[in-house]
Amino acid sequence: SDDYYKELAYSYIDNINLLYVAITRAEYELHIMIPETSSRSSSTRISKFVTQALSQDENGISIGNLKGSIDVQDDDKILYEFGTKYMTEPESAKDDSENKIHILDVNEYPTISPWNSIKFGSKAEHILSKEGPSYSQRYYGSLMHSVLEHYEHGKSIRQIIDKFVAQKKISHSDGIKISQHLEQALTNPLVQDWFSDKWDVVKTEINIIDPSNNKLGRPDRVILRDDKAIVIDYKFGLNILNHHKDQVSRYMKSLKQMGYSDVKGYIWYINHNSVLEVI
Repeated sequence: SDDYYKELAYSYIDNINLLYVAITRAEYELHIMIPETSSRSSSTRISKFVTQALSQDENGISIGNLKGSIDVQDDDKILYEFGTKYMTEPESAKDDSENKIHILDVNEYPTISPWNSIKFGSKAEHILSKEGPSYSQRYYGSLMHSVLEHYEHGKSIRQIIDKFVAQKKISHSDGIKISQHLEQALTNPLVQDWFSDKWDVVKTEINIIDPSNNKLGRPDRVILRDDKAIVIDYKFGLNILNHHKDQVSRYMKSLKQMGYSDVKGYIWYINHNSVLEVI
C-alpha cells in the first residue's frame, strides 16, 4: 500500500507540474475551464486544487494578492476574472500594406517521399504501407492481445474475431486465418487450463509494481486461486529473448511479496505454439 500511495503522490506532482507549464505559456490572456465539484467532494483532481486556491469574501475573489471579480452567467456558471483584458488593434488601424497581395512565381517545389518523414500510428500501419495492406508486427501483436483479452471460458475465438472484422480492424480472410491459428494454439492443455473457469480471480492487463525499481509493469494475464498465482505473458515475435524471462520473473517476485506462496510464470510464444516456464 505504501508503494501505491507513493505512486499516487508522484502522479499528483506530475499533474501539478503539467498545470504549471500550461498556465505559464499564455502571452496575452489565460482562460481556464474547471468542472464544478461539491465542497464535500473528496475529488483529487487538479481542478479542485485550483478552486481551493481561490479566496472569496464580501470584497470579491482573490488569489494571493491578486484581486478579481465574480460574474454569474445566464447558465448559472461562475466566471472569475483577474487582471485586464488584452485589447487588440482594430483592423482599420493596421497598415494597408499588410492587406496587399504579393504574387510569387515558383518554378520548382522540392518535396520528399512522405514514407520517409511520416510515422503512422500502430493502428494505421496495416492500412498504409509501401507494400500495400499488411500487418506490421506491432499491430499484429496489439490485435492478438486484444483478442485474448476478450477471450474466456465458454467463448468462441471466432465470435471475437468476427467483431474485429465488423469493426474493420481486420479483413474477413485474415480473420479466418487468425481464428484457425489461435484455435490451434488453444489446444495446448496447459493453455486451456489458464482459460478454464476454475480460477477465482482473472486479471488481464493489470498494473503490478516492480519491486526492483518501483515502476509499473503490465502482465497480459494473472490468474489466482487460494494461495496460487500464475502470471502469463504473450509474445508474438519469432525470437525468444532473455529479457522476456526477466520481465516475468519480476512479476512473479511482486506476486510473492503480495502473499501468494505458490507462484508460477509462463511465456506463451503463440507463433511458435510453445510455452516457456520461467523458473
